[in-house]
Amino acid sequence: MRGHLHKPEIDFWPRLVQRPGPLPTFCWIWSGATKSNGYGNISVGGGCIRMTHRYAWFLTHGIWPTNHVLHDCDTPSCCNPAHLHVGNDLDNMREAKFRNRTAHGVGLPQHKLTESQVMQISFRYTNENISMRKLGKDYQVGPQTVCDIVNRKRWGWLLAGTPAKPGDVI
Repeated sequence: MRGHLHKPEIDFWPRLVQRPGPLPTFCWIWSGATKSNGYGNISVGGGCIRMTHRYAWFLTHGIWPTNHVLHDCDTPSCCNPAHLHVGNDLDNMREAKFRNRTAHGVGLPQHKLTESQVMQISFRYTNENISMRKLGKDYQVGPQTVCDIVNRKRWGWLLAGTPAKPGDVI
């Protein structure tokens, strides 16, 4: 198919398989090549590789989206136009956070502390009046990391419902 311009009615739509998903309507799953993250790929117009959900948007609306094409169903290989909408970077990040798809805590490759250690730091700072510098040394992190933990700039999701500072009441 090298150099072949895809004709949507011939090449694209028949390669979608309807499967139940999280929404009332079926997901239309791409049955061709996919990337390791689950997004489908298709060669369009002389070898230009496009993500299939973006291609579905193009075929449905007649224009290439300038922003992200986001999935209401949260299924990367879904190409059902009813499950797709355009959004910007902020929309994409908000949806990822809302759907708990963002890495945080021990899910981040650069993490140095366990959840238990973060809870200990918060408890010790709040209840034992230990300095941030001392806590940093005890847990082999910088005092700024400790400051960010006790002020909920890091690990805030874990510490929700615990006192932020000495004397705070929940």
